[in-house]
Amino acid sequence: MYIDSFASGFFVPLLPVGAAAGIVALHVLQRERYGMPGTIVTLISLISLALVVGALASGVNFATISDCACFTVLGWSLLVGTFSIPVLGSLTITARVLPRWCGVALMFGCPLIAVLVAPVGGAAWVFVGYAVLQAAGRQTEQRSRVR
Repeated sequence: MYIDSFASGFFVPLLPVGAAAGIVALHVLQRERYGMPGTIVTLISLISLALVVGALASGVNFATISDCACFTVLGWSLLVGTFSIPVLGSLTITARVLPRWCGVALMFGCPLIAVLVAPVGGAAWVFVGYAVLQAAGRQTEQRSRVR
């Protein structure tokens, strides 16, 4: 019983935290290419993921009104993240800083898919992280050649 509560209290918020880190890294790489719309979608995605982490970390058990309110926050933040992260994926495709498959992986990494089919959502964020690391390495190499 203790292991189950530990797993749900610790491991469940890890995917949204990892996704938030990936979104920040995407923004750092693409901020000059996608401009203000990308910045707004990035902020909306980060706020929704922060609310998901907060709601999951609070340990919802539906016993009190505050837990029901926490469940409402969880539902709305999952809904907003489900729509904002695929928009970020389409902006990633149009920015052309990262490969096209990275934008598609972002679309599959939205919270709804991560909740329904956890391995698909987690694998999508692994692919996004790989693409971000590859692009960051290329930018470092290009900068060192210019000097």
